[in-house]
Amino acid sequence: NAFDDLKYVDQKGYDFIHPKFAYIEQKQITSSSGLKFRLSNMIGQGRSVDQDFVHQHIKDLNLYYLLADITKFPIVHTILLPGLELINQCSNNSCSFTVNHAKERLFMPYATKPEQK
Repeated sequence: NAFDDLKYVDQKGYDFIHPKFAYIEQKQITSSSGLKFRLSNMIGQGRSVDQDFVHQHIKDLNLYYLLADITKFPIVHTILLPGLELINQCSNNSCSFTVNHAKERLFMPYATKPEQK
């Protein structure tokens, strides 16, 4: 299993370490907020997003994101993507995606069709 060596560390700026992927941050797609891949201290009322800082943080750590789509809980879809891909796919300054954009741009290119019975 690719995640056997995943170790939870909950450090500032990342949640896991892995021998192959190095630093991994976990974020979720929710029905109400979509996906916000900025640092946790930039999420919340009255807080601002420093897009350049987020981008530099991702580049400096070569950060990966373990994304969990929890919009159909208890069914949860996950994907591991390089942070640089999130930067390239994001078209706004808030380092976030709407629910639909997150699913269309991040999950659908990798999705497989269910088997027909």
